[in-house]
Amino acid sequence: MKQILKLLTVIIFIIIAPFFMMIMLDESDNSSEENNGTSYIKKLYLLRDSSPSLDSIKNYDKAFIKIDLNDENLSLKENIFWVKMVLNPLISNKKYILDTEHHEILESSFSQESNANSFTITNNFYTSFLPNEEQIYYLKLQNHNYHNNLSISLVEEFTLPMIINLKSYFIFFIGLIFGLIFMVAMYNLALYYYNRKNASIFYAIMQFGMSFLLLFDAHLFFEYTETKSSLLILFTTIFALLFSRSFLETKKYLPTTDKILLLILLLTVIDMAFSLGFILHYKLLTFISLFILSLGFFRVKQGEAPANFFVIGWVFMSFSIYTLEYAKESVMVNFLYLGSPIEAIMLALALSLQMKELEVEKNKQSELMYHQNRLASLGDMLGNIAHQWRQPLNRLAFICMNVEKLSEQEARSQKLKEANEQLAFMSQTIDDFRNFYAPSKEKESFSLAEESQNIVDFINYKNIKITLTVKNDKQIVNYKNEFKQVLLNLLSNAKEVLEERNIQEPKIAILIEKNMVSIKDNAGGIKLDNIEQIFDPYFSTKEQGLGIGLYMSKMIIEE
Repeated sequence: MKQILKLLTVIIFIIIAPFFMMIMLDESDNSSEENNGTSYIKKLYLLRDSSPSLDSIKNYDKAFIKIDLNDENLSLKENIFWVKMVLNPLISNKKYILDTEHHEILESSFSQESNANSFTITNNFYTSFLPNEEQIYYLKLQNHNYHNNLSISLVEEFTLPMIINLKSYFIFFIGLIFGLIFMVAMYNLALYYYNRKNASIFYAIMQFGMSFLLLFDAHLFFEYTETKSSLLILFTTIFALLFSRSFLETKKYLPTTDKILLLILLLTVIDMAFSLGFILHYKLLTFISLFILSLGFFRVKQGEAPANFFVIGWVFMSFSIYTLEYAKESVMVNFLYLGSPIEAIMLALALSLQMKELEVEKNKQSELMYHQNRLASLGDMLGNIAHQWRQPLNRLAFICMNVEKLSEQEARSQKLKEANEQLAFMSQTIDDFRNFYAPSKEKESFSLAEESQNIVDFINYKNIKITLTVKNDKQIVNYKNEFKQVLLNLLSNAKEVLEERNIQEPKIAILIEKNMVSIKDNAGGIKLDNIEQIFDPYFSTKEQGLGIGLYMSKMIIEE
């Protein structure tokens, strides 16, 4: 656990370090704009028509509409449009950088006398220029990065390296987060492939949705629209709810709250299917995340160890969602970039711990079933001992009846010798069966034909003809008693079904050919309805069956 915590601390530091570096750079950049940039641009006007040329653009002055860059409802669907920029008349005669974010300047009223020049860095377009006396500029912009929001800022030229650094750190940070979340998603897909647990596939889909949501929010590779963003958020929320329900097993351990969870899930699906928008409009994501967090707390209280990681992860996620819905104006960055990777790491640890606990529980169940199988075999052993002892006991009784009638010492000695031979045989029988049912500790060399014949000699199946055919015997190095245990289990199953179906002239045939041992009976075979379940633990078609014989046989052979 200490090693996990140390590793977790390092990973979180790697995530948080560039995050806070971005904040510091953003604060520096914002302070420069607050001191200089915000006062540089006095007014902005928008013309959605792209047809006017630079020579005729002044004739369209009345068609321009005044805009506010801080307006969240401002949306640009046009790929090419005109902007009229009015600078503050008190602007000093210095060289400035015009940052048009995702838009390229196709035409502008910057004159060559103003020493204007344009350049491109990581898909962001900047223009360096010296303001002229008029202080009014017309810019024809083209969208290059699927971004439907307009962002224009004016800063002094010496701040350009700071802007570039901020963009570079942002792209690096997004790549780091996307890679981390994507790997967690792939890890959970692999878990689902091997264990078929619904929690793994739900979480993988949720993380795929989260990774694309972050790319969407960063306006990288995808065209950003409110409709698409809303659908992606609801899609991710649906699988977050499904994952939480499956991972925390709320149906089993929290039946009352599970009904509330299902209701929330249904409402989210309806909201997404019919594009109602009430969850996002009424800012309900925070309450949904807090509800999921409360489920984790309940399971922690019930003693579910993996739920501890679940709770830690969802604390970060809930805080990130809260800042987006209720404190968006108060924060400078999207905390989802921080909360989502930490939540992904925590949930990956939670799933790993849960898988470990399941493996431990599976081993305990296997040990229990192995013990039950031994107890079940004990009954067969006692029956076989009774069969082996029946004839020697009859023989001893006959000897006892006649020994007193014998007058000669030599005859008495002969009878006592015969009695001791029968007793030795009975004692050897006990040793043979005891050794047979004791698990082998080491591999040893043995003959398949010889040990199979020993099993046939031990068992007592009335009216059932057992034949052993050896085409090619094989000397193998393995666990001898475990081999005999499997063979006895299969023969016992064959005997029971032959008796259950009242088969006339029942037969069991054992064939040994090189390293293959096959057992066949004439009971009619296994029903197709049960063929896929015969090796499942505790599955039995017999009323008194334990359903562990074939399961343990399969386990022994595989291991």
